[in-house]
Amino acid sequence: MLSLFLASLFGALALMAAAASRGAVSFADRFEDRAKALDNAGRALEYLASRDARERDGVSNPLSEGLPPGVSVRDASSLVNPNWFPPDAFDTPGFSTWFLPGSDAEGFETLRAETGPVLKLGEAYGSFWPRDIAERFLTVWCPWPVNCADLAALERGFALRTGDDEAAARFAQALRERRLAGLKLGFAELQALAGPYWEDLSGVFTTEAPINVNYADPEVLLNLLLWKGFSRPRAQTALESLLKIRSSRTVVESEIPSVLGLGEGDPLLSFVGDTTLAWEVTARSGGETLLVRCLRLYQRGGAGGDLFADAEGNPRLVEIHREWL
Repeated sequence: MLSLFLASLFGALALMAAAASRGAVSFADRFEDRAKALDNAGRALEYLASRDARERDGVSNPLSEGLPPGVSVRDASSLVNPNWFPPDAFDTPGFSTWFLPGSDAEGFETLRAETGPVLKLGEAYGSFWPRDIAERFLTVWCPWPVNCADLAALERGFALRTGDDEAAARFAQALRERRLAGLKLGFAELQALAGPYWEDLSGVFTTEAPINVNYADPEVLLNLLLWKGFSRPRAQTALESLLKIRSSRTVVESEIPSVLGLGEGDPLLSFVGDTTLAWEVTARSGGETLLVRCLRLYQRGGAGGDLFADAEGNPRLVEIHREWL
């Protein structure tokens, strides 16, 4: 009996030792995979920061040529940001189909007014959109465009960033007056309106159009056209024209009105442009996946040159969030 007991004991100890050894190897592999993912993500960010924004972002200036192996990049600014997106858009054909049964634009607007801007999309709005819709179309990690974002959201965002409710109200009113007059806010005007709070708002508020027509999901583009009054056949024709062009070359901002059939000064032109303002970088190595989100601080400055860019036109890139998936 004693020999049987000792044999069982030593057998169990041997199994435990083997398991510990496997665990050590697994930990070492995981550590190595994470190190590789971190390194590749860093190299990808360096590459993105080196891209000349004046060449715009699209087929003519492809991303894949400079990315390390195991890294993919997504244009995050061309997604829909519930923190600032006009709530009435969610009550139109297209966007309204994203909601879960029992949820609607009115309920979303009510909740957003209560919560304000959020960073955890799933926790805040998980009852409004299914996970696959949220992952494909939505983000909270991108700049706020002052020429098209919801005014109430902009006012609240201004107040949260600065702590000055009165200045926020004046800022929103100035934007409202410009929109009623059919005017877009330029960069110099944005700086002037921000006044002493420019440093607090810089990189968060932008006068650039948020959605790059060269990378935006076709469904987002179609829904924008439907929201702005296009019939479905007209919207589908305009979208097909755009997709055909962008598959062979980059669509630049000056030709967007003619490609989409928009008149001069159409409000939709405040939403769509040719430059990406936020990137999501996903680096994979072995069983490890790192997601890095960054803002591309780029602003066309007109005759004075591009702002937030160096002499070669390369925009500043600022990491704002990272997580292991």
